[in-house]
Amino acid sequence: MSRFTPAAFVTSLIMAFSTAAYAGDPRCNAPPYGGTVPEYKAIVANFGQIVVPTRVLSSVCNAKFSGTPRTALYNLGFTDAEIDAKDTEDLAVDMLNATKLYWTSLAARSDYRRSCVVRPICGPL
Repeated sequence: MSRFTPAAFVTSLIMAFSTAAYAGDPRCNAPPYGGTVPEYKAIVANFGQIVVPTRVLSSVCNAKFSGTPRTALYNLGFTDAEIDAKDTEDLAVDMLNATKLYWTSLAARSDYRRSCVVRPICGPL
């Protein structure tokens, strides 16, 4: 059974693109969002065309340090031990990879592909 569900993906998007401000750790208010400057620059260079790095990293940072709910990370299969052990950038990259795996597994399902004929907006395939 796959650990990725539509709810996990939607929850991860809500977490990653949430504009709500959380009072918490000041590291999460500005770059490098709890990480290092070289790692932050690497995230921007490698993922800046597909996500908004500042939103993803600030959301992950808040989940890691500020008490923001970790539900999206849990739904993607992360444990508290993994969240606490990884730095912000590694956790963000792992979250993006898990989200990609979810879309890949979803796109492989024939019933999903069939529904795209009826609903042309099905997400990345």
